[in-house]
Amino acid sequence: MSETAAVSRVLVVDDSLVIRLLLCRVLEARGYRVESAESGEAALQRLAGRPPDLLFLDVALPGISGLDVLRAVRARGLDTAVILITASGSEAVAVEALRGGADDYLRKPFSNEEFAAVLERTVRRLELSRRNAALQRELDEKRRQLEQELARAAEVQAGLLPRAAPTLPGWELAVRFYPAREVSGDFYDWQEVGHGSLALTVGDVMG
Repeated sequence: MSETAAVSRVLVVDDSLVIRLLLCRVLEARGYRVESAESGEAALQRLAGRPPDLLFLDVALPGISGLDVLRAVRARGLDTAVILITASGSEAVAVEALRGGADDYLRKPFSNEEFAAVLERTVRRLELSRRNAALQRELDEKRRQLEQELARAAEVQAGLLPRAAPTLPGWELAVRFYPAREVSGDFYDWQEVGHGSLALTVGDVMG
């Protein structure tokens, strides 16, 4: 797994000390580096620095709510997966959170199996999204390099073609050359061979 795709840093935001300690202990046991915050304001301060890979976010926070923090995360375009923690019976809030950009949600009280399933599902989705984004950046870079190489090849090809038409008494010469793509394999040239004669050369790559 690439360093870009790896999910290692987690921020737990909940006003319940018990929930914060529980989640931090379970996540640390799984090898994650975990920080915690007890309010939406504190969460936004943490997010202003290096954002975490994964955010466990309680909906019912004092002051700035969890949904407000979620909106701020998505408005800033942070590469952070968000798992909302909701109270039992608050399915409508969970649906609103998912529509607002949450990756998943947990209902309190949650079992170890529910926690593990949501965590693994969210981490897998984030890692896949990051790998896809890295591949897209690589493809974009290769496309950019190819475009630069084609542009340079077109300049070289244009430099091989004659610049000005020769003067031939009784004749008017003109040429128009349009490559089918950025670079063409076709070629033309002319040479004055003396005694009012002109040799024309036309090469077609397709036969």
